[in-house]
Amino acid sequence: MISIGAVSSASGAAGYYANDNYYTEGEGADHSQWHWRGPEALGLTGSVATAAFEAVLEGRLPNGANITTPSGQEHRPGLDMAFSAPKSVSLMALVGGDERLLVAFEASVKATLGWVERNLIEARRFDEKSGTQQPVKTGNMVAGLFTHDLSRNRDPQLHIHAVIANATQRPDGAWRALRNDPLYAQQATIAAVHNADLRAWIEALGYRTTPAHNPAYGQFEITGISRDHIMAFSTRREEIAAALEASGRGGTAAERELAALSTRAAKDPGISREEDRAAWAERAASIGFDPAPLREAAMAQMARGGTIWDRGVEGIKGIAARGQAIVAAMGLAPREKDPLVPEGAGRLSPQDYAAAQAVASGVRHLSQNEAGFSRFDLIRASLSFGGPIQVVDIETRIDRLAECRILLTEPDGAMMTTHGAVALEREVIALWAQGKDQAKPLVEGLAAPQVQQVAREMGLRRLSPRQEAAASLILEAKDRVTGVQGVAGAGKSTMLQPVTRIAGEQGRSVMALAVGAEIARKLGEDLGVPSSSVAAFLGRHRALLNADAPAAFQDKSLAELKGAVIFVDEASTLSSRQAADLMRLAHRADVARLALVGDTRQYGAVEAGKPFADLQAHGLATAELTDNVRAQSGIMKTLAPLLDQGQLHKAIGLLNPYTHEVPSGDLASHAVAIWASLPREEREQTLLLTAGRALRAEANMQAQAVLKVRGEIAQQGVTIPILDRVNLTREQMRHLEPYQRGRIVEFRNAMPRQGLAKGTMGRVVDRKGGKVLLETAQGRITFTPNRLAHNLKEDAVSVYEERTITLHQGDRVRFSANNHKLGALNAQAGQVEALDQQSITIALAGDRKLTLALDDPALRKLDLAYALNAYAAQGVTTRHGIVVIDSTETRLASSRTMAVALTRIADQPRLVIDSAPRLERAALRNSAEKLSALEVLGKAGKDDLPKGIHEPVAGREIRTAEQVLREEERLLHNAVRVPGGMGPGFKAEGYPFQRENQSEKRLELGL
Repeated sequence: MISIGAVSSASGAAGYYANDNYYTEGEGADHSQWHWRGPEALGLTGSVATAAFEAVLEGRLPNGANITTPSGQEHRPGLDMAFSAPKSVSLMALVGGDERLLVAFEASVKATLGWVERNLIEARRFDEKSGTQQPVKTGNMVAGLFTHDLSRNRDPQLHIHAVIANATQRPDGAWRALRNDPLYAQQATIAAVHNADLRAWIEALGYRTTPAHNPAYGQFEITGISRDHIMAFSTRREEIAAALEASGRGGTAAERELAALSTRAAKDPGISREEDRAAWAERAASIGFDPAPLREAAMAQMARGGTIWDRGVEGIKGIAARGQAIVAAMGLAPREKDPLVPEGAGRLSPQDYAAAQAVASGVRHLSQNEAGFSRFDLIRASLSFGGPIQVVDIETRIDRLAECRILLTEPDGAMMTTHGAVALEREVIALWAQGKDQAKPLVEGLAAPQVQQVAREMGLRRLSPRQEAAASLILEAKDRVTGVQGVAGAGKSTMLQPVTRIAGEQGRSVMALAVGAEIARKLGEDLGVPSSSVAAFLGRHRALLNADAPAAFQDKSLAELKGAVIFVDEASTLSSRQAADLMRLAHRADVARLALVGDTRQYGAVEAGKPFADLQAHGLATAELTDNVRAQSGIMKTLAPLLDQGQLHKAIGLLNPYTHEVPSGDLASHAVAIWASLPREEREQTLLLTAGRALRAEANMQAQAVLKVRGEIAQQGVTIPILDRVNLTREQMRHLEPYQRGRIVEFRNAMPRQGLAKGTMGRVVDRKGGKVLLETAQGRITFTPNRLAHNLKEDAVSVYEERTITLHQGDRVRFSANNHKLGALNAQAGQVEALDQQSITIALAGDRKLTLALDDPALRKLDLAYALNAYAAQGVTTRHGIVVIDSTETRLASSRTMAVALTRIADQPRLVIDSAPRLERAALRNSAEKLSALEVLGKAGKDDLPKGIHEPVAGREIRTAEQVLREEERLLHNAVRVPGGMGPGFKAEGYPFQRENQSEKRLELGL
């Protein structure tokens, strides 16, 4: 595990880390040392002397240079990057007496810091051309390492503090302050690099390893040390867990940090090392932990030579078979004829084959949700499988794929994409171009007078000039596909109402779609037309996307859709795959208009691509709505444009009078206290909006507790188990790791070959031999994840964590999944009207009521709804809002989250945060902007692309999936023919392109 924190003060820092390392007095200096290139350049060697270290942290360097800061700013001393060994390693080293592990741990930390130094250490340099400070890599840092061996509770806990001074030498020779952003952004990648390196050391010493209880980023433990033994020596963990449970918090990283600080025990310097060791031995004996046999077995194995991976392939003949055996032990399921591993098992060494398969799996995992992904993300994903591979193996493989153009990268290699993503995004642009001048106007001549007349007849206010222009574009256009780009609250649905009336009076069917079923329902309700989620719509009319479908099904869809007008709301959330399928279907059915309505500055698609933005960039006829008519108050009328323009500093400053800064762990309770203090009528018009799910769950619990005390909901309730979905890609679902003991697995499709029926749910009780053992209502069954089909477009399996909630009469609730049988939609809200020990009645909009038995599976997809997270709130309007953001949740504290959450509000905003400066820095670092494959290629430059990848010509004939397949195979074929090929002895003509299943072809190309 790795944590990063700021060094609070230079004064006494070296003494603190040396003397506060829980070694007996006098040993501290012996366990500190200067590290790597920065100290070498400054002449600093050996142990870390207090005076020299304090001077460096203050910015006063031994060579006479001083690190200066902008006027008025205090110099930051540096960062504390703390590396903690797995508890089992600490036990064997400190209780079991295997001092080889101390050396291995220190070596792994130094190796990881070397990787950090080469890849992540940066300074800033003023760029005269842009007039801004730009990052520049330096490749050197000044770090002091301090080895510690105790936790605060004096449990054995081996860890090293790498105190990185805020100083680095730029390529021009100047010493400047560090740019910390890459270190914080890549904290998880650093952890993955360290876990892989340390695991290799541990296995080289003769130990076997196994994935940790929570194996994030490749975390592991030594095999043979039980979870009970680990927990018996983890009293700090138990204290933190107890503090979280007592406070009712969910255990986010920020909450754990606060709980750790609040439960820190004062250190007792009077206890000696001998007393610690005696106490450990006594505790080990009391729980039956004897490390001696495990240590001796490891040392004997080391003497024999080889690692567990060498022993695992003993007796297996042939390089290919050995590579396949290693990959199987890592839990990977290689694809046959994989374009990402064209060499095959026999053309690579077993270790290189393992690295190749890990990278291929990482690419598939990342590219499901991101068309353009970073090199660091790919390194992290590829290192999560364990095995005999380290970061150098992964980097070598990535470089080879980039060199051979199987992965397409920016010039600096920082961002990359796949041929499949490129092909799909090219097709999206070409499909739009196919529809240019292919549709008749819905209104001949000028549509504006008719639009305004119909609006008056409908009792609407006069449309603004921009609303009028948007409606006119949809009605007058000769292009089949049009766009409406509108800021949040711009009145897009109001503008669509007269368009809907005009189309309906022509006898045309009008349909409202959105990626979210509840957003589609609301738009359909506003317009008075049928509505559907995009997925359900494409499923209903899938016959038009399949040339082999029965003619009767195709004719039915053609009759329904020909000449129709289709609105797609929140179009920024469309993935490339969905956009392509919608346009194919629109062309096939000869629809009159496919109008994409949304805002590219809102959240993007969950899956890969940003087609709404790409289409606008390539010339999609688009009307712009720039005025936020939702904003009613002066503050919101000023704030909304600032957020829309990305002027975050001004926006946060403007919100200062409405901002509450409280400790991170108190955010939800403080926000609920504000909400609860409002008059009931105002409170019912005020929405609690959180950045993520953890804060949402806590706010919901706090709000319910307040209402119960006030008597606004019933005192007695009914406790039910509910399911929180674990976000997994389809690639991850094919591995064993997600199927942790206690999780719930649901099969969304029938799998006859595995004997699994659609809708089956079971709890994981064990996993081994590549199989998952599940306990279901009908008994125990087994499931083999790597037998999931490669060509799935939708999830065949869902995995959940189970928790309980208590419902009371009067509680606000919402569904967390679609249930078409009941007519309930994901994110649809309701109120508990009645409940007893047999059933619950939920009142929905439109006087609908659902009465469900307590054991009805639908109740497991329910949750409280006093608070919403920002993503779920997209498309929602509230009069007042309280926005809750924790700056330490770096992936959630983004500029996009702030914009989406705050622009839901019409009148009175409130912001509850831990720190305005930290939130601003976090949001500026993380825009949450998706990158398309086309943008990656654009940065690379067209001349640097494989032959055959160019901009499409508007209006050109659309290629079929088979034609795309042949072109991409040709590109890949040419890619592996570069000098040197893909490995020793590899021949391009040996690359197999034939695939038996056409749907698998489409998936691999991203179609």
